[in-house]
Amino acid sequence: MLNLGSQEMTVALIEEVYITDSCLTDGQTDVAKINPFLWVSRPSNQYWSFGKPLGAAFIIGKDIKP
Repeated sequence: MLNLGSQEMTVALIEEVYITDSCLTDGQTDVAKINPFLWVSRPSNQYWSFGKPLGAAFIIGKDIKP
């Protein structure tokens, strides 16, 4: 855990990954088939699912003005 002042960030190393053929499309990982989720510890202590894609990386952020 890294204390960033008002937040904490967890940094981890993924050492091994397993996937079944049913979660692949043309030999590549298909996130829609996997339906990944994450655990949020505080304050909700809940599991959350990921939503739909928001847009192309490094492109949609250009529209955000500080």
